[in-house]
Amino acid sequence: MHNLTLHSEAGAIATERELTAISLQQTRNQLNVRTLLAERMINELTKGRGHQQDLARLKICALTRPDSAPQAAPAIVVWDAEQETGLLAVPHLPAIAADQDYQLWVYDPAYPTPVNGGVIAMQEEGGATLAFKPVQPVKQVVRFAITVENKGGATRGEGPVVLSGP
Repeated sequence: MHNLTLHSEAGAIATERELTAISLQQTRNQLNVRTLLAERMINELTKGRGHQQDLARLKICALTRPDSAPQAAPAIVVWDAEQETGLLAVPHLPAIAADQDYQLWVYDPAYPTPVNGGVIAMQEEGGATLAFKPVQPVKQVVRFAITVENKGGATRGEGPVVLSGP
């Protein structure tokens, strides 16, 4: 009986190690995808301009989901502070009702409420890319967020936050 217990425990430990290895590989794959996505976004933003000086002023942010949000893959935002423009890429967002849209918000301490970055047009497979320029001048970004709003977007973020990050 004792050998059977030890054998079962050894099997459980081996299974746990395999699951940990799979999880580690998935995390590495996600990081590789984010890196490639960020590089592609940087290339898009710096097209036709001096590459070196542009890279120094770009800010790259990963948006992740708050614990209470529905399952959404992390998003990447590349922000060009000098041009006050950005590029958002989201590999997957959960389906929402036909009378709703996802909307991007830019947080600048100069404003009491987040600045509208635009409505996100979803692709059929659930991903999206958005080149954006906030509706008001933004000098200092402290955070980005994606919310679910009524169709056409909102003037103030009222819906639940599904992704956010510094």
